[in-house]
Amino acid sequence: MERTENEETSSAAEEPRGADAAGTPPPLPEGSDPSDASDEAVDPAELDILREKAGEADELKEQWLRAAADLQNLQRRLVRDKDLARRMAKRDLIGSLLPCFDNLERAVASADGTDVDVIVQGVSMVSSEIYRVLKEHGVEIIAPANEVLDPTRHEAVFSRHDDDVEENLILEVHEKGYALGEMVIRPARVSISLGKAPPEDERED
Repeated sequence: MERTENEETSSAAEEPRGADAAGTPPPLPEGSDPSDASDEAVDPAELDILREKAGEADELKEQWLRAAADLQNLQRRLVRDKDLARRMAKRDLIGSLLPCFDNLERAVASADGTDVDVIVQGVSMVSSEIYRVLKEHGVEIIAPANEVLDPTRHEAVFSRHDDDVEENLILEVHEKGYALGEMVIRPARVSISLGKAPPEDERED
């Protein structure tokens, strides 16, 4: 039997209203928050784990900040200690040299009417005392007579031919050098040999 128009309308009205033909979920009630539904789906145990991990991260951050501050303080202390050690070393060296200058001033003050040999002897004593102080502080005197030229410790300021001395041998020390350990404070200034002079015919060429 054929369905009437009223029956078809009633049948369509009785179809489920929760979803359309394509399977789209029904809209949320007005004023509701979609996140509420997702929060309800989170496992409480997972939330506890997340909170625990967040706390551990905060603790690690605090430890890192403390370690960074300790490192910065250590660096500052090392700089201060290094500067203090440098100033103490200078003070000790200057304090050791002061008696030498006192003796030198006394020798100069008593120079009038004094025998020249006595003055020379006094200056020589002061010089020896200064060298002693330098050696006590680890300073090495570089006086390379008859040695082979070492460019790291010697500076050749003059050179000449010498038939009796091999090439690059030091002939004369003009100024002594000084070194502190491996560090050269001042190289010795020297004259070196160029070896035998070339024959006359080679010189003209």
